[in-house]
Amino acid sequence: MFFAQTIDSWITLTGALIGCWYAYRPAVPGPKQAEWEAWHQRWGRLLQVLAPLLAVVAIAKILIQLRAQ
Repeated sequence: MFFAQTIDSWITLTGALIGCWYAYRPAVPGPKQAEWEAWHQRWGRLLQVLAPLLAVVAIAKILIQLRAQ
């Protein structure tokens, strides 16, 4: 059970870090720049709040699991 919970926490942390990358990534110039900026206007603020929060929760879960072992 410990191994499965640890993997779950690491997957959650990975998803949170990817969310942070998308939240704080600037729009790169190119053919889809307007589409990216529209997406970022709609979802960027939500990701800027939720992704770091999820990362903190995942790190806390990992530390708690390591301490309980």
